[in-house]
Amino acid sequence: AGCYIGEGAVIDHQFGTTDVLILFPVAQISDRYLSKFGAKFGTPDGKR
Repeated sequence: AGCYIGEGAVIDHQFGTTDVLILFPVAQISDRYLSKFGAKFGTPDGKR
């Protein structure tokens, strides 16, 4: 699985950060990692 990184960045002066879009298609997460980390990230049974 891989992610997509947006072109460019936005300087957020209010928070003193630089924002970059990173998109990770959750449908591409392997079952191995989903079963280990799924509950932590909002799927109580560790499944899709």
